[in-house]
Amino acid sequence: MRWAGLVLMIPLICFRTQDLVQLGFVLFANALFWIAMLPELKQYFHLRKTGGLPDKEEVAEFMGMDGVYRYIQRFNVLKLFRKKSDDEV
Repeated sequence: MRWAGLVLMIPLICFRTQDLVQLGFVLFANALFWIAMLPELKQYFHLRKTGGLPDKEEVAEFMGMDGVYRYIQRFNVLKLFRKKSDDEV
């Protein structure tokens, strides 16, 4: 889902501009991006298959945003609604 914008750029340029030069550039840029991402994609799918993907907390801690992650989790609106609906049942 995080790379959907790159893929969806192809039909967007095709239908909006109908210019083959711009479409060719987008296709070329996408091809270069996916070729450059192959090692990371292989590693991601290997970790996903073996169950070694880190959870959100580990990623936030690795990126130095663990304080921000805890703050967001503390004031999560969806979490408040879930608690209320669980209490009502």
